[in-house]
Parts: sequence; structure tokens; C-alpha cells
Amino acid sequence: MAGFWQSLFGGPVAIPDPDAHGVKPSRSFHSKVAGIARRQDAAATVRAGEMVALVREPDNPHDPAAIAVWTADRRQLGYLPAATAADLAGDMDSGVPAVARIANVTGGTAERPTIGVNLQIMIFDKLRQPPKPD
Repeated sequence: MAGFWQSLFGGPVAIPDPDAHGVKPSRSFHSKVAGIARRQDAAATVRAGEMVALVREPDNPHDPAAIAVWTADRRQLGYLPAATAADLAGDMDSGVPAVARIANVTGGTAERPTIGVNLQIMIFDKLRQPPKPD
């Protein structure tokens, strides 16, 4: 799975939709995308229902638990909030696949010009893959 997510940076990819393959997550929860106010161009291109990639950034100088949120066309939307990333990073580092679907897009109006994105995050404990050696 790590190789798949790394391919995200080489060109547009098809981020797998678990529903299309009949795979049910072990757990699921909702979260906002943090830092999206600085990425409004990317936010303006997404729609509810789209799959996005969750990409670990263990070398992030601001937060070693950072998890970036990327679209299939290689646009970064932002990050998971720090507390959410801290809860999820260990699972992802141990090979537990996680993907996200855009639950809804908010704002983008004259009254609320800043676009926000809410995610449904899906964790697949039963599909754990062993981490690759360094």
C-alpha cells in the first residue's frame, strides 16, 4: 500500500473506493481538513464523494505524526488536525490502510467565502500490511 500512495506524486492516480470493492472498514469517523484556508485553489476543485489519499509525513519538521490530505490529481488540500493525526499515525506506520472520502464541502459563498472540507476517514485493520524495511 505504501508504494501505491507514493505513486500519488508521480501523476494522477485512482484512489480506491472501498465501497466499489465491497470492502468494509473496521472503523470510520469524520474529521475536518486543517490548513485548507491556505489551499483554497485546491479546495475549490473537490466535491463530496471523492476519494482522497492520506499520506504520512514522519519527517515533517512541525509534527512527526503529520498526515497530509491529497487529491487524486496531486493537489494537497491540507492535513488532518494534529490530534487526529496523532491517533492515526501509529496505525498507518504499522501497515494499517486508511483512506478518506470527502463527506462535504462547506463555504465558498459570499457570506462564507472560505471553503472547508470534511472527511469520512476509513480504517482497515483487517487489511494490515507489514511495514517495508528501510
